[in-house]
Amino acid sequence: MDGNGRWATKRGLARLEGHRQGAQTVENIVRVAPSLGIKTLTFYAFSSENWKRPEDEVNGLMELLRIYFTSKLEKLKSNNIRLRVFGDKTPQGKLGDDIVQIIEQAEEMTEECDGLNVNFCINYGGRDEIIRAAQQFADDVERGLRFVGDLDEKLFSSYLDSGLQADPDLVIRTGGDQRISNFLLWQLSYSELQFVKTAWPDFSGEDLRDILIEKQAVERRFGAVDVF
Repeated sequence: MDGNGRWATKRGLARLEGHRQGAQTVENIVRVAPSLGIKTLTFYAFSSENWKRPEDEVNGLMELLRIYFTSKLEKLKSNNIRLRVFGDKTPQGKLGDDIVQIIEQAEEMTEECDGLNVNFCINYGGRDEIIRAAQQFADDVERGLRFVGDLDEKLFSSYLDSGLQADPDLVIRTGGDQRISNFLLWQLSYSELQFVKTAWPDFSGEDLRDILIEKQAVERRFGAVDVF
């Protein structure tokens, strides 16, 4: 979801207007995803590093999140869409109590939905997610709920924000930058990466479809090689 601010600046608009248009792009992609055979979407909405942005921009983004999770909730539920939020939602995190409450309500109200999975990464960092998962596992060991010898990849994955969701097949970064920026570091081991110059507000369902068609021709070998 990169390029919102630059998209707005290029048009002489406030950066927040780019984020508003980016929110509309999220709705568009969520709407077309099922028709493209997509079962899970994960949007990197607000990283743990984004708190360094100007205060008015951060406040505007938080307000956009409040509006989205309250005004779109019934629509998501009626379309059988399950909503999850990845990121630090603990009292030690920087998210306000009201935002956390809205998020938890949205997750609870859609937890029985079994259609499209829509994940938002908010106050999220991949390294932080791994550290929090390790701390939770260590706490369970200390309480006698787990043994150190129990730990394997599947068990550790269950402690991550993504739980036992399937790892992403494809990651698309808009806006032109070619790096993953601390996004789903554990889960991206075998994901295909696609970097596009299009800013997120201009990214369309047709763009997504074209990328999927291109990537469907790629065979994922998971570290193996073909033998002829």
